Amino acid sequence: MPSRRAIETGKPVLAVEGDSAFGFSGMEVETICRYKLPVCVVIFNNDGIYRGTDVNTVGSDPAPTVFVKGSRYDKMMEAFGGVGVNATIAGRAQARRERGDGLAASRRSSTR
Repeated sequence: MPSRRAIETGKPVLAVEGDSAFGFSGMEVETICRYKLPVCVVIFNNDGIYRGTDVNTVGSDPAPTVFVKGSRYDKMMEAFGGVGVNATIAGRAQARRERGDGLAASRRSSTR
């Protein structure tokens, strides 16, 4: 729970999680934004649980381990007034972190 760590330590927190894990704790971004906690959330999105490539062999519905392709979790952050960034290439994420768009942005208003 990144919010708890930020409150307990008073230090910036980098929360790195997959899209499946974010499904369990995603609404914590509302708490992060509401209290302007110094938390940067990085989500590795592979569009599902495990590899996100499973196929439903008994019907036309998506497999239960497949999420909506290309989900924009950054928009969820923005919905609560935070800073959301969609970095689809690893180099872009690194450049943003080095420029201070991550934790510095979270101190201003929320996370990314």
